[in-house]
Order: sequence, then structure tokens, then C-alpha cells
Amino acid sequence: MVCRFRSRIRLLLCAKRTFFLDLRKDIFNKPLTPFIYADGGYHFPWIKDEDKNRRFIIDAKGGLYYDIGIGYELSLMKNKNLLFSAGYSYKSFSENIKESVVCLALGCTPNIDHYDYQLRRIALKVGFSF
Repeated sequence: MVCRFRSRIRLLLCAKRTFFLDLRKDIFNKPLTPFIYADGGYHFPWIKDEDKNRRFIIDAKGGLYYDIGIGYELSLMKNKNLLFSAGYSYKSFSENIKESVVCLALGCTPNIDHYDYQLRRIALKVGFSF
């Protein structure tokens, strides 16, 4: 049985950064084999310039990231493989947003909203390894 250990940094399309460890275990030691995988790490928020212009984010905190699932590897050529996988993904992060308030009286305090995000999804992936 082959056990592969990989770590990498992945930039997601939603302009967030996640640092994680990717563990993958092949079920059989064959060119065509199913595998199981588990990713785990930390999600770092990355505030885009357009978000800064729309609202005032005081504080953004990262959180837990993990992804577990199963897949299948097809050998195309020597050292070139096509990968299919399905799994469950979880990511959390939070932010505090200060909204500007028009105040006509003295002693007004700004409105600060706290948001906790817990993103859960089914992930279907297709990949190519070489």
C-alpha cells in the first residue's frame, strides 16, 4: 500500500487563503486505484480592496478548515493520472464590520456587527497529477 503525504498552500477563488496539510491513502498498489483523503488546516481571511470601499471591516479572524472524502485515480500515461473525488468540506471564519451611522444627537455609538461564517459543502473534484 502506498501512502502519500503532501502539504501545500492553495489560493481560493473567493480571495481567501487556506494553509492545509493534504493526506492521501491509496487503497491498492495498482495504476487504477481508489483512495481516501483528508485535508486539514487553517483558513486566513484576506480582505479585498472592493470590500474595504463598501464597508469598514475592523477585524477578521480565520478558522478551521477540513475536507474529507474518497476518490479514484486513473493512469493515463507514465506518471500522468486523472483523479476524481467526492467529499465533505468545512470552513469557518469571522469578521466584525463597523457601519457608518448618521447621528443627530450627541453620544451616538457606531454600529458594529459580528458575523460568524461556517461554510459546509459537498465537494466534487476532477484533477490531473504528473
